[in-house]
Amino acid sequence: MKAHLLLVIMALSASLAMAQTSECASRGGACRASAKKGCVRLQGKCENDQVCCQKADRLEKRECRQKRRCTNQGGKCIPQEESCLKARDDLCKGASCKCCLGGGELCADGTVLSDECEGAKCACCIPKTGPCECGVANDVRIIGGEEISPPNKYPWFIGLLQPEIFGNEFFCGGSIISPNYVLTAAHCLLGDDSLPSKAKKFQVGIANHNFNSEDDDIPGVTRAVDVKSYVIHEDYVPQDFNDNNNDIALLLLKETLDLTSYPQVRPVCLPSDPNRRYEGQKGTVVGWGDTKDGKGAYPDAAREVDVPIKDCKRKVAGVTITPQMMCAGRKKSKNKGAKGACFGDSGGPLFVKEGGKYTQVGIVSFGGSCLKPAVFARVSEFLTWISDNTPGETFCQ
Repeated sequence: MKAHLLLVIMALSASLAMAQTSECASRGGACRASAKKGCVRLQGKCENDQVCCQKADRLEKRECRQKRRCTNQGGKCIPQEESCLKARDDLCKGASCKCCLGGGELCADGTVLSDECEGAKCACCIPKTGPCECGVANDVRIIGGEEISPPNKYPWFIGLLQPEIFGNEFFCGGSIISPNYVLTAAHCLLGDDSLPSKAKKFQVGIANHNFNSEDDDIPGVTRAVDVKSYVIHEDYVPQDFNDNNNDIALLLLKETLDLTSYPQVRPVCLPSDPNRRYEGQKGTVVGWGDTKDGKGAYPDAAREVDVPIKDCKRKVAGVTITPQMMCAGRKKSKNKGAKGACFGDSGGPLFVKEGGKYTQVGIVSFGGSCLKPAVFARVSEFLTWISDNTPGETFCQ
């Protein structure tokens, strides 16, 4: 009799446990020993102080744990329902899981080619491309300035190289304006005899913040690109240093630049209105030029400075100012230091921010002293010339 009663009690207990488990299961859950991390609590009852956790969470936790075959390819096991730009179903355990090889933190929403790199733990990340936009910045300096931060903040800014003479040091600046062309100053291309040098002597440093360090270099992006040819404004007179008018040149690169895949390589915008004047506004000048007014203090890293754009005097350094020129900078005073371009900054851009984008309005040309405002070629005066000398070129908007 006692044995029969014990069997009845055990049967009732089992039935109660099954009922509680069924109640949890009916709510899409599973009974677990405790509410560990990852448990989504449900209202279903469980026996022996167990808790009812959302079953899908438990299965996902178990089935999508990381597998070496996936991680060796640089991937991560995730549920099938999660979005991923490129995935493989054979590298993770569980039918509801997949190995994500691109997207999110793994590849900055790019595409991964798992068989394009050497090494079991390597994968090739191809950044996602987007529309080509100009004047988008990536949020030490010239006279009165400081080092550009972060590096490649202004992705259109380039350094001009002449390896035979200056080695790996940039001697002039310039700016990317389209996939094939760079804008710079005409006088940067002259030799010691004041005559234009051959194009093959020049290179353009792309995405190179510090020419004496590789710490900020971007693999596959930071490099020197050869110049195929160039054109100097037909009215620029190289031998006449009392003129300096039309100090502008276009460099045609041997390599077409990718202006959509990498934020460190982007073009600057050109003025849309040829009649607009920028006097009274604040502009920015960037360069690797002298920071000590002709004393040879050339920085390794690019520097920037904000300068007021102002009306020019009738003459600067003995040169008559023309409508094709503009002035910017602040001269040294008792209370304020000088701010502006100096030796080595030639060819670099002067740009202003318009509607959230940067527009290049000037090219560093010349000046009487680094402690006084410098003279720039006024870009808006050369828009037709730029268009005529870049046939068939596409410009980003």
